Amino acid sequence: MSALRVAICIVLFAVVADTAATAADRVKANPKTTGKSVYMARCEACHMMGMNVIKPGKDIVVSNKLVSLDEFKEFLSEPHGVMPAFKELANDSETVKALYGFTKKLKHQNWTYYPPLDNQPAEPVEPQKKQKPDNNQKPAG
Repeated sequence: MSALRVAICIVLFAVVADTAATAADRVKANPKTTGKSVYMARCEACHMMGMNVIKPGKDIVVSNKLVSLDEFKEFLSEPHGVMPAFKELANDSETVKALYGFTKKLKHQNWTYYPPLDNQPAEPVEPQKKQKPDNNQKPAG
């Protein structure tokens, strides 16, 4: 691993560790916690749009950690590599179920834009065709 990658990992770990308690408090304070809100607060910094900014190619799409809720919880408690552990998430059954459900949806989503605002994968948006001007209209006035 290059020195730059190690430095980036250390900085990202420090940022995640520093904000983890605050994010956890926000998630717990919201009774309408959704998988997306947890993902955006706890995962999105390193897994933007379901990808992996630390280890490109280890994206959610190819993850074997989503085979089951138990596998997902175990990985959150004892992750590999530089990912910090999220034991408090893994031990909160409601929150981890919401996060697992949302993350599993990401596995089947191909985004070319920022994640949707709701908890559902977005439908692809078709580009709108330009309308040709109507030369037969009379000018106003």
